[in-house]
Amino acid sequence: MREEKPKFAKKSLGQNFLVDKVAIQKIVDAVPSEIPLLLEIGPGRGALSLGLAKKAAKYCVLEKDDVFAKEIGETIRIQGQEEVFVFHTDALDFDWEKLWTETGVAANTQLVVCANLPYNVATEILFRLLERQDRISKMVLMFQKEVGQRIAARPNSKAYGNISVAAQNFYNVSMQQTLKPTAFRPSPKVESAVLVFERREKPVLPFKDREHFLRFHQLVRVCFSHRRKTLENSLSMELGRTEWGKFAEKKVLQEILARAKIDGQRRAETLSIEEFGAIFAELQ
Repeated sequence: MREEKPKFAKKSLGQNFLVDKVAIQKIVDAVPSEIPLLLEIGPGRGALSLGLAKKAAKYCVLEKDDVFAKEIGETIRIQGQEEVFVFHTDALDFDWEKLWTETGVAANTQLVVCANLPYNVATEILFRLLERQDRISKMVLMFQKEVGQRIAARPNSKAYGNISVAAQNFYNVSMQQTLKPTAFRPSPKVESAVLVFERREKPVLPFKDREHFLRFHQLVRVCFSHRRKTLENSLSMELGRTEWGKFAEKKVLQEILARAKIDGQRRAETLSIEEFGAIFAELQ
């Protein structure tokens, strides 16, 4: 028997609504109480929203869907939360500064984020959040299980990659729970994972600005571009397509890796965040 599709579910927006009450409560419980500013991305029909809204002085929702954006604010206000701010837009186009300017809080007010992210753009949204990590103290985010495993992966594992380095540079990342497709309606074809991001007291590698952050991760992506090759070979093949093209020659590259105290015969998946930082510093 074919599963009945819930009203308003849109495949184009990657909508799969969480219906498992135990999972819902566990996610809500992971968000601290009495926080000044909370953002939920993609609230949909509001499975998490009513529980989350009670935890924040000011509660924001970011919703692309026309119907849900129109309804979610009123739904929450009926439950007694008056400080609700609905941003009807795509997370990939959103001006994130509005979370502070339009709610009237101070620019340094710390934000907590909770979201059942649309899987087709989840990593893109995560990178936008990481760019603002200095004002995001905690995140509770849901991903496709395979993506969640990559984000939480440690060095010397096949899942470890660019997204692992990006997230773990700023946050201690743990997998809170995994969810079967039956936890959602309509059921996706994949399992899901909820990750908790607790910001580190200090980043492993500090960046002076957004551009610095993006350039570092350009290098990390290059290192992982040929996972089965040695670091030296991967860099020599790909650096020529970047601003560091003049370093792509093997002899020059070997000198750079030697100064960074990295064995070029290692593979990228064995490097720590600090070691990627050492290579980046030499290229700079």
